[in-house]
Amino acid sequence: MAASTNAGSNGDQKWACAACTFLNYSQHLSCDICGTPRSAPQPSFALPSANLKDMEELFETIDFDKSGYITIDEIFKALQMLGAPQELIIEEVETMMARDENGDGKLSKAEFCCSNYTIGDKDARWLTENIRKKLEQINRAEELKLEVKKNAKKGRAFFKYILGDVLLQNKTQVLHIEGIDGAGGQIRAYQSVDVESVVSKADYVAIYLGGYWCPPCRYFFPEFAKIFHEIRKKGTKLEVIYVSCDHDK
Repeated sequence: MAASTNAGSNGDQKWACAACTFLNYSQHLSCDICGTPRSAPQPSFALPSANLKDMEELFETIDFDKSGYITIDEIFKALQMLGAPQELIIEEVETMMARDENGDGKLSKAEFCCSNYTIGDKDARWLTENIRKKLEQINRAEELKLEVKKNAKKGRAFFKYILGDVLLQNKTQVLHIEGIDGAGGQIRAYQSVDVESVVSKADYVAIYLGGYWCPPCRYFFPEFAKIFHEIRKKGTKLEVIYVSCDHDK
């Protein structure tokens, strides 16, 4: 079986060494790493059944369109989902496509599973599990987008959907407590208010996200408060629901 060829990132043709799979430029007649001639036959061997199963599952996972083949775009997508940097993605695509024996620009299951595949210390099983986890996250995010769009058409129900049933009102009560050592202290008890009672009486509802740790938020909030009061003075019933990005109350 002849060694396969593949286009490098700079457009030059490369060939994979039959012995060590290193990608060599087409003008090189022997491998730059091990010296094996370009025309050397591909060694014949079979993966252990456990490794073969892991590779087959990885193939089925990366075959996103279920065409029975893996394309360069699908390899790119899988590695991007794992957070690999662009330089590593290009390198791994070249390494993987060196398995393309017939030069059709895609990998069959037989070509893909001809040997083990790892990225650093991450084996095929780890790659499969983490790509599938990422796919689940992406699919769930898409489902949530559809649910939000669906509920957004229901008016007040939309706010209950994204915020829940109860909010904490900004009218607080300071409670004095006695410590074990008698020193005592103060805590703020926030009053709860039903979401429906807030949005049902409003002409407009604004959702404001911010945090005390964020300098731009602290700068913007007083300006936003001025605008809020100006709008309310004009008779417009505007309610603001503040979503805190702080880690505590």
